[in-house]
Amino acid sequence: MSQSVNTAGSPSSIDFFPFAYALYNEHLSDYCWYCLDEEKTHRQCTGCHVARFCDKDCQLLAWKDHKFECKAIKKTTKVPDIEVRLLGRIVVRHKAICTGKDKDDPNFYKDRTSRRNIMDIWAHTKNIREDPYAMKKFNSIYDRLVQFYDSKTLLPKEEIFELHCRDFINRHAISDKAYLKEIGKGLYCDLCAYDHSCRPNTIYVCNGVKATLRPLHAGVNLLDRSTTFYSYIDLLCAKQARRKLLKDTWYFNCECERCVDNSEHILTSINCPKCKSVSKSVPLCLFGEQVYKHTETQMITCPECERTVEQEEESSFKNR
Repeated sequence: MSQSVNTAGSPSSIDFFPFAYALYNEHLSDYCWYCLDEEKTHRQCTGCHVARFCDKDCQLLAWKDHKFECKAIKKTTKVPDIEVRLLGRIVVRHKAICTGKDKDDPNFYKDRTSRRNIMDIWAHTKNIREDPYAMKKFNSIYDRLVQFYDSKTLLPKEEIFELHCRDFINRHAISDKAYLKEIGKGLYCDLCAYDHSCRPNTIYVCNGVKATLRPLHAGVNLLDRSTTFYSYIDLLCAKQARRKLLKDTWYFNCECERCVDNSEHILTSINCPKCKSVSKSVPLCLFGEQVYKHTETQMITCPECERTVEQEEESSFKNR
C-alpha cells in the first residue's frame, strides 16, 4: 500500500496491491497475465502455451502464481473459469506463506504487499454455511478445483473453504485502464477494510493490478476508515434492489446515509392510474414510511381519489 499526499498533508490517493488476482476467460489472450497490460505484443507461456506475458521479466515475476496452474493446464488441456483459478491462486499463495516458501522467492511480495494478511479479513463463514445457494456454489468450485490441481498442491477442504469465504466476500472487480469493462477479479486485503455506502465519498480505479482509492470531493480523509466509503454495487438501482443485493451477497443490512433517507422511495412510486387519467399526478409510494394505506383494509390507497391498489397490481410493480 502506498500514498500520494496533497498540500493539506492528507493522502490524495492510496494505492493497493492484490493478494491474488485472475483474468476472466474471455480476456486470457488479451492481457499479460502478470501486469495486465493490453497494449504490448504478448508471448505465450512456453509451458502451457495458454498464458500470455509481455516479456521474460513478466513471465518470471508471474511464475509464483502461474507455476502450478501451468502444470495443471498442460495436464487437462483446458482452462477452468475465473472462480477456480482465483481460488487456486489464493490457496497456493497462502500455503506458500504458511510453509515459509515465500522466503525462497525475492519477488514474492513485489507489488503484492498489504498490511493485513488474508486471515485478518472478514469471512462470514457462518452466513455462508447457512446459505444453501452459497454452499452449492462453493462445492461446485471445490470439485472443479481438485480436478484441476494436483492434490499435493492444495490444502484440506476446510481450509480451502475458509479462503473461499474470504475471497467471495472481499474480492474486487479489476477493470481496464479506460474503466469501461471488467477484465478480472482481485483480492485486495487492505482495500476491503473500507466499508460500503450507497452514497460514497471515494472511488477506486485500476491501473493493471494496482487499485487506487481516490476521494470524490474535498475534505475526505482517506486514512479514516470510519468516514471513508466506496460502493460495492451499481448505484443506479433502487433502494430495495440495493439492499437485497447487499444482504444476499455480503450479508449485511445497509443503513448508509442514502438508505435511511425515506425521500428516495419516491423513485419507486407509481402514479395513481385513476388520477393520471384526468391529467393529475399523484405518486403512491410502495415502500417506506410514506406509503399511504387505508386504516381498515391496509391497502395502498390514493389520498386524492381513494382508489386502492390491488395486491396483484402492487406485486407486479414491486417485482419489476
